[in-house]
Amino acid sequence: MTSVVWKFFTKCPDDVSKAQCSICNKKISRSGRNSRTFTPQNLKSHLMIEHKNEFMKVTANKKKRKVLPKSDSETGSEEEVDLTVVQTSKVCQEVSKPTSLQNKIQQSKVYQPTISSMFESKAPLAYNSSRALHITDLIAKMIAKDQLPFYQVEKQGFKNLVKFLEPRYTTPDRTTFSRNIIPKLYSKVSQKICDVIKNMEFASLTTDLWSSNNNTDYLSLTCHFIDNSNNNFIRENILLEVIPFKPMYHLGEDIYTFTIETLEKWGIKEKQIHVFLRDNAPNMVKAFSNREFFSFGCFSHSLQLVITDVLWKQKDHEELLKKVRQIVGHFQHSISANKLLNSYQKQEKLPERKFIQDVTTCWNTPYIHLKVSLASEEWVLLDEISKVLEIFYLVTLTLSKETSSLSEVIPVLRSVSTYLEKEVSKSNKSGIAEKLLSRMNKRFSEYEQNKLLLLSTILDPRFKDRVFSGEYEKFQAQNEPKLELDVIYKNFTDTSTVSPETEPEVVTINQHTLEKSIFSHILPDHREPMQCNSVEAEIEKYLNEDLIDEKENIYKYWSKSKLVGLKKLAAKYHSSPSTSVDSERAFSTAGFICSKSRNALNPTKIRNLIFLSKNVKYLD
Repeated sequence: MTSVVWKFFTKCPDDVSKAQCSICNKKISRSGRNSRTFTPQNLKSHLMIEHKNEFMKVTANKKKRKVLPKSDSETGSEEEVDLTVVQTSKVCQEVSKPTSLQNKIQQSKVYQPTISSMFESKAPLAYNSSRALHITDLIAKMIAKDQLPFYQVEKQGFKNLVKFLEPRYTTPDRTTFSRNIIPKLYSKVSQKICDVIKNMEFASLTTDLWSSNNNTDYLSLTCHFIDNSNNNFIRENILLEVIPFKPMYHLGEDIYTFTIETLEKWGIKEKQIHVFLRDNAPNMVKAFSNREFFSFGCFSHSLQLVITDVLWKQKDHEELLKKVRQIVGHFQHSISANKLLNSYQKQEKLPERKFIQDVTTCWNTPYIHLKVSLASEEWVLLDEISKVLEIFYLVTLTLSKETSSLSEVIPVLRSVSTYLEKEVSKSNKSGIAEKLLSRMNKRFSEYEQNKLLLLSTILDPRFKDRVFSGEYEKFQAQNEPKLELDVIYKNFTDTSTVSPETEPEVVTINQHTLEKSIFSHILPDHREPMQCNSVEAEIEKYLNEDLIDEKENIYKYWSKSKLVGLKKLAAKYHSSPSTSVDSERAFSTAGFICSKSRNALNPTKIRNLIFLSKNVKYLD
């Protein structure tokens, strides 16, 4: 009786086909007709189910792998594990192989797992075991990152995959994920973000309102800041909050209250806020007027209002664009019309274009719409409108980049105005360039006198003081940083000189690239750099360096800069994007999460999923 089970069993003298448990005295069948066919399987099962702890104690001291005995015994059929391959010297001798290889085979020993390890390898994972918790955590992160519905974990295909990869794991149901696991992940990520915010010096905020397909309104708040830890200079953004907002409460005071409560929740003080970017709706303007921090309208939204005033409030233009919309609508809703269009394009060897629907709230579609809707040279008016709108399309793409900064507002205004002035000088029937220029001058007339925009621009090594339209603006931009630098050096550093060895690397401009850029016609030739030996001359030294290429990363420039005071100032003024696009991106995610198949999700679950999806970098 070589099996370890006989430490707990004795053969029944009156019936050898059964064995009696020494722990509970139960008689268990030995599963066989005679002594040659008896097996210990039933005995093992009894021990593992009824007396697992006692059984594990005995087997714990045995080796995990056991050498197979060379000779059979009377009870050899009751070995711990049935082997599929039995290796004996007799079998080896029958195999025609080189002598050395035969010797190696004969000398080798076959190992097998112990009974306890075999049972452990097949036993279900405890829900709180380290492996089970790790798998559950990975599934939760997958749901958050890939914006998957909770019922994904109950789909048969997903279950089959998990069962194949880890048969011992039992996937929690969707209710467990939505009520327990995802909220815990939300808390974990929130704590990581709190740790990041503690080291944040300045922050800018953006906000946006959105309505879901189940008619629930949501308000978001996103924080932007410069991470200059570990000698970095990277602009980061964090979605702080997404809450349901009742339409009747869309008052300025309610929006402001929501903002302050969210800032308090995350430990952000009002004095840390550099600027609050909002849209130009009256309730948003009212919410942040006369506050401790400065608020500014989303620049892209302001540009969109200029286009709307000219295109959709001028009767002749409006009628023309309505007709174009009707043409596009016809092709969008007719498969046969699209097929005819495609066949005609192939026949005439024309680019295969598709029509898109104009969206009045989307800044780019009016331009793209007209470009693909032009079908003949007869549409002279549409051609003129399309050409004029091209500059708005290009600057909108620039402003919508994740690295876009408020420093681009004044250069964009100068660029667009200069472009429109050239178009006005040309003979055109529509007069659209003149109308757009007039609206631009009216809406943005005070932007170049805005301290926030002046400082942001001059601290951008792509522009500095070389894009301002007048000498007064240039003088003001050059002197504004000095006032703040005095405070910075008083509070943050005792540096009094900038030595030659700590000078930043001067990056020269790529003139060929700039000639093709939207800013090329407003930037002057290069300026000779100068040397400086005092803090007071730090600004002058910076201004006299060559501009960097328009496509260069300004955050990378400042990360390498040794201009201590200006670098701290840049961290403040480059914390803000030029638009509220980041907040709108949060609602692009929300639109996917709040799809028709998931419109029963309550606001808290929606908040958790959007929060985790937008702050995905803090999941790992």
